[in-house]
Amino acid sequence: HPPTHVWGSELVGLLPSLSVPYEDVMVNDTALLQLLRLVQRYGVAVVSNTPVDNLSSQQVVERVGPVRHTIYGGFWETKVLPSQDASHIDSAFSTCALPAHTDGNYWRDPPGLQVFHCLRADPKGGDTLLVDGFQVAQNLQQTDSGALQLLSTTPVPFQHRDIEHHMVAYHTVIGTDAAGNVTRFSLNTLDRDNSGVVCVKNIADSMQALGVEKKSSEVAAMVQRFDVNNTGNISFDEFC
Repeated sequence: HPPTHVWGSELVGLLPSLSVPYEDVMVNDTALLQLLRLVQRYGVAVVSNTPVDNLSSQQVVERVGPVRHTIYGGFWETKVLPSQDASHIDSAFSTCALPAHTDGNYWRDPPGLQVFHCLRADPKGGDTLLVDGFQVAQNLQQTDSGALQLLSTTPVPFQHRDIEHHMVAYHTVIGTDAAGNVTRFSLNTLDRDNSGVVCVKNIADSMQALGVEKKSSEVAAMVQRFDVNNTGNISFDEFC
């Protein structure tokens, strides 16, 4: 079900009221219920004072519900890895600034609830970006209902590929239930097939799905603008 309260930049002022202390969540069912109700109402909540270690992080997650096991394991850790490292199978392991996105779109059943705990932050960067998709959907309904219709009816392919896995799933960017109510979002503009490049066809297909018609020569010119290595594609480094 969609949250009962949507938000924009005012979330910064709301965050203190969306926090429940770790020590309460771990021993008090009333505090746990408070945390879950905050997530239900706002789509986001904070467990404050969580000890800075993996075990405490996992204990909080398991207090809320079971951990889903995926190709990344169960409870898992991201950290910056060299691009040649065999474990570097996702943009989360890079220093590239990630735009607003949802994770696991290449699964038929993407995550419904994600929990993040920063154990060690780089002194520069690393800002958290949160977007209320339900607020975006409401704004679209008021300003461009045609775009909302397109994004809620046009399936988009998402894929992940590494040396061991190749997964593909199709989702509409905005998901709705049988009554037309917005229920979920699938959005990730980064290249997810591990080819390391964005080609002319990638951009042309994306623009077509968004209802933007461009000639092949126009799309090629867009790629050429950022293709500093003159390969005919946009590499990961050029993209960042």
